[in-house]
Amino acid sequence: MKKIHFTFIFVLIGFIGFCQVTHVQIDTNNYIYVPVNWGEYYGTQTSDAGLNTIFQNNQITQCYQGSHPVNQSNSIFAVCQNNNLSNFISELNNYTSLVTKVSICPQPETFGDVMSITLLNETIGIPTGFDSNGIVTTNDGGLNTIFQNFNVKYYSRAFPSYIGTESPVRVYYTKCNCDISLLKNQLDLYNSIIERNSYIGVAFLSTNEFEISKTNIYPNPFSTQLNIDSKDSITNYSVFDVMGKELSNCHSKVEFDHQTSQLLNGIYFLQLQFENGKTSTYKIIKE
Repeated sequence: MKKIHFTFIFVLIGFIGFCQVTHVQIDTNNYIYVPVNWGEYYGTQTSDAGLNTIFQNNQITQCYQGSHPVNQSNSIFAVCQNNNLSNFISELNNYTSLVTKVSICPQPETFGDVMSITLLNETIGIPTGFDSNGIVTTNDGGLNTIFQNFNVKYYSRAFPSYIGTESPVRVYYTKCNCDISLLKNQLDLYNSIIERNSYIGVAFLSTNEFEISKTNIYPNPFSTQLNIDSKDSITNYSVFDVMGKELSNCHSKVEFDHQTSQLLNGIYFLQLQFENGKTSTYKIIKE
């Protein structure tokens, strides 16, 4: 299976002049998007005037958006290429009428507050509840200590409907109010119960308003069949998971319905190719 080319585009963290480039994740209490042209995923501003003012104040000229794998919200990402990172973050945190959380991304185009954990054994390290402070507890004392040290309040199976002993049943998403790179470092050392830990790449979505208005996808979330109404003829349907792996590729709606009915519950990305040669991407949720 091929991997989706638009989902994970990793570049090295470098320097422009003498300034380190930092990607900053911005979560909000409202749907904010980044208008872009066809085939592009980076923009110069968002749909919110107040956020744009903060960007201008801090010389932010590149931004993009992505669907959060845990809370299914739309996160905004800003590319900071100057020495005013602390001031930029301060202004964002003060914009309390919109901004709910600001996180530093450990790598370009990755989320700054969530990562995936793959356990060695499906029965060791599983969640059991929360302590009095809302910190996740598991059936493993060592993992509990790490979660307490890093204020981990979310830890859940990435593919909850999967039944079996293969890799998907051992994959968990964890979300923290911490430096996600430091959490990963500690989890990497705890290899007696953890097989691997991974940052989660940003899945880019189509944001062109004209494009969105042409296609209606419903119900979303869906359980059995996803209806797609479009003014343009669709020539190809592709479905990808949150890690960018292609799960389905077909030309007919009948075959698409059959293949999506076999999907596990979770978040996916649907890429449609139209007769006019254009493509668009949408987040879909199977439940």
